[in-house]
Amino acid sequence: DLVATGFVGGTILLHEGVLRELQAISDASDPQRRSRGRRGLDMLVELQKAPTVQFQLVEEAGVIDVEAALVRLARERGAQLITVDHNMAKVAEALRVPVAQINALASRFRVPYTAGDELSVRVVKEGREHGQAVAYLDDGTMVVVEKAAERIGSQVDVRVTNVIQTTTGRMIFAALTDDASAAASTGS
Repeated sequence: DLVATGFVGGTILLHEGVLRELQAISDASDPQRRSRGRRGLDMLVELQKAPTVQFQLVEEAGVIDVEAALVRLARERGAQLITVDHNMAKVAEALRVPVAQINALASRFRVPYTAGDELSVRVVKEGREHGQAVAYLDDGTMVVVEKAAERIGSQVDVRVTNVIQTTTGRMIFAALTDDASAAASTGS
């Protein structure tokens, strides 16, 4: 999408450490992590097919800290760093390396949600607090659903109770609509 919309073009330097990390994530035992790694590899393949993009693989032996290597590489070559990693972007900015933060761009185009909005999500795992479950929107936004731990693996209708914007994106807090309507009808 970034190439098709004209946001990315020209020569892309791809550090071999990024490929190693994507492969390791793709081989992970956790299905969500594995899916994210495979999606990352698929994106690289799509980028390589784009006629407006040329890839240059950067091979460096003995690199342990891939993030530091990426920032150093961009600085040495006068390149712009493209990342979704907020902390790496901050380090690059501190070193006066130009950064394109994909998450910041994507957040500008996300559908805005406010308290009271209703949506349907698939809860996929337990939340931090007792009874909570977590779902994700298509854009990766985390949705924390109260009293939904027993519904993991199910598609549920929820009502947004709060939206928090963080430096790395947004988090949506929600309640099951059937739970909210039951509480309202019993006078709770």
